[in-house]
Amino acid sequence: KGHTYTAEEEIVEGFESMVTGNQTNGFTIVNTKLPELTIGKEVTGAMGDKTRSYTMTIELRDKNGNPVSGTFSYTGEQKSGIEDAAQAPADGNLVFTNGTATIDLKHGQQITLKKLPHGGKFKVTEAADDAAGYEVTYNAVKGQTCAEGTLEEDGEVSVVNHKDKIPVTGIENYQIGRFLMI
Repeated sequence: KGHTYTAEEEIVEGFESMVTGNQTNGFTIVNTKLPELTIGKEVTGAMGDKTRSYTMTIELRDKNGNPVSGTFSYTGEQKSGIEDAAQAPADGNLVFTNGTATIDLKHGQQITLKKLPHGGKFKVTEAADDAAGYEVTYNAVKGQTCAEGTLEEDGEVSVVNHKDKIPVTGIENYQIGRFLMI
């Protein structure tokens, strides 16, 4: 007389379950943590504007390279150790349409996107208009135009805009009665 066994996997928040195998050889249940992505903003330098918002574009693709559409929740936080940080953004949802979503962040703000597709790819870019006049670094690397990565585990992107003094013009002492011809 045969026996029938049943195995059920309870849903674990923040994990994706996959069952493989068969009745003859046995089953394997694998729980994979769905990764999170933290995106933070910082403005530095004497001329950096710490009061305005900067638009970040986030591109998200699944492990097969297909654009991801859907709604992902995020938590808003202040980046630790940042002086004059703006108030933490409210928790919310980010809607990805055809693999793309945008969010505005101020100096010292960050969000953490939750339950992203494991093995997916991300790309974070600051809007060109917002980056104009700044030296922008992604994860402390100069010369990049974006930050990219694979979501095998939790990831983090830090976007820093730096603007120092006004550039030297060569005019040091303008006095009435003198003219400069160029």
